[in-house]
Amino acid sequence: MSIPDLIVAGAPFQDEITLGSVEHQTAGGQAVYAALGASIVGGSTALVGRWPRNQLLEFRETFAGKVDVSACELISGEAGLVKMEYGENFEMKNVDVSSGLEMQVNFRDVPPMWREVRGLLVPGLGYLTNQLVFVSEAIRDSSHAFIAVSLSPCAVRESVKKCIKLIQTVDLVFLSLEEAMVLADGQGVFEFMDQNCRWSIVTSSTGRIFFVSAGRVVVFHSGEIDIVDPTGCGDALSGAISASLALGRPIETSIRYGIEAAQLAGSEVGPGALLKSGGRITMDVDGPSAGIGPDAERVFADTERISKISAVLADGNFQPFEFVEPAGFYPEVNHPKAAEYFFAVVLHQYGFWHLKDGKWNGSMFGTLDGQKYKGSDFIWKSATRDLLLDKEDITEFLDDDDNSPLPMLGTHRELSKAYYAYIKDHPPLVALEQANASDDPVASLLEYLKDVPGYKEDPMQKKAMLLAMTLSQRPEKFLQLKKGSDKTFGPVVDYHVQRTSLRTGIVIPSDMELRKKLIMRLELTQSEEEEIRQVTFDAMNLLAERSGVSHPALDLLFFQARRLCPEQEEPKCDECPLDAVCGKQKDLFQPVKRTTFY
Repeated sequence: MSIPDLIVAGAPFQDEITLGSVEHQTAGGQAVYAALGASIVGGSTALVGRWPRNQLLEFRETFAGKVDVSACELISGEAGLVKMEYGENFEMKNVDVSSGLEMQVNFRDVPPMWREVRGLLVPGLGYLTNQLVFVSEAIRDSSHAFIAVSLSPCAVRESVKKCIKLIQTVDLVFLSLEEAMVLADGQGVFEFMDQNCRWSIVTSSTGRIFFVSAGRVVVFHSGEIDIVDPTGCGDALSGAISASLALGRPIETSIRYGIEAAQLAGSEVGPGALLKSGGRITMDVDGPSAGIGPDAERVFADTERISKISAVLADGNFQPFEFVEPAGFYPEVNHPKAAEYFFAVVLHQYGFWHLKDGKWNGSMFGTLDGQKYKGSDFIWKSATRDLLLDKEDITEFLDDDDNSPLPMLGTHRELSKAYYAYIKDHPPLVALEQANASDDPVASLLEYLKDVPGYKEDPMQKKAMLLAMTLSQRPEKFLQLKKGSDKTFGPVVDYHVQRTSLRTGIVIPSDMELRKKLIMRLELTQSEEEEIRQVTFDAMNLLAERSGVSHPALDLLFFQARRLCPEQEEPKCDECPLDAVCGKQKDLFQPVKRTTFY
């Protein structure tokens, strides 16, 4: 028996896969997909483990010329059963695993003459303890080049502590972004993987593959492909990468081979495409193939996380904020100057935090009538007080000592001056009347605000969108929505929405330097801030589309989340409606960048 380049340990499974409303039954299992993925990248691959007597002969024929199964032990028993149900966007809705012969696989199944193998890949072996014992014995009794393991959702659910021990032991670990977030448990996911693994390959349903090692993350994208069945993609990828590494290929080249194998595995239901592969993958090792290669993208929206959160939100009854309560923060209903008040005050909804030595230095507070108010609350309370005092200028924002606590006071004064000068010739109430006479009042108002100082500067129209929501949701209905015009609303992307999006995992920064800045609350460059904010904007649009929750209602939900996931205190996860589907990236912070936009 010649020594193979890679050994894959495990046993076969029967897969019951539900895609949409159609159920498919096929052979499968992590070991099978991994071995087949390994077999198409060159070199030699062997399977070791326990196989059902009634299946091994069939698999021997299937694997002929591809995978060496001569060391597989033929015994009585049944293959394990995996039932998987996917949603329309291929997100995992349900998974149920019944164990089989993989529970009996151990390192003694590896023939002694093979124990100088270049690489050993150990997928799930039933209980996590079995996988740990196999790896421990392999480390003690073999002279392998490296040991790789694949984690599964079942392993992570079984024991986070044992999973961490396992990944700290081996050379390379494969797992999904979802599983990595669970292990990180509130710590930044890539920072956690870097601290606990020599090398890790983290996969996501978005088609991105992250290689994490030595303080860096290299992002690969699988390119535009049509996936029919995602079941074996990750396992084929792990087998192909492990085999390529065993052959001495560089890690980035090996990852490209892995992506090719994953694409092939997902091109039809079950392992059929891998089995039918007539030859081995051949790639130009000096350049990317099929659009595969390192990705310069530093931030992206996690569509799988968005789908999970959308499913939770779709079951709820979320309403927009009416900007009436609590009393004293906003003008009373039917106040004669209420509409003009909102035009003037929403303009100043930005920058309620302190910056010192290039770092976030705490939230802004102001005192009114002996009581402290934070940021936006101070703005509303102060302006309402001055409105009720019938002051000509309600945007001075003075505290009890006649000083303004606003950190960016100079910009507020400049914008107020420019705003009041502009509205002399372009009265907001006239624009509001014209908007209500149009076919789409929201679009008409937003168009007017594109020229108004204090609103016009922001390409994403955060304050303009907030104003439109305010005027339409107040009981007076200053902005009168017509059929379909509510769909013109877009996201209101401020600090709180960005922080919540980053911490829930809706938005993922993959660049380690950028992540470091977010975790340490350091000031970002303009391009960094713009990238995070744009991806958040896109993610919130997708969240509204998939959940069916309106942007005004989402805005209130995410704004309220600021109290559950605050800037300076520990998040109150158990009180949050998103707790069960949150990525819990508690280390991450909103972009620290001075702007008059939000």
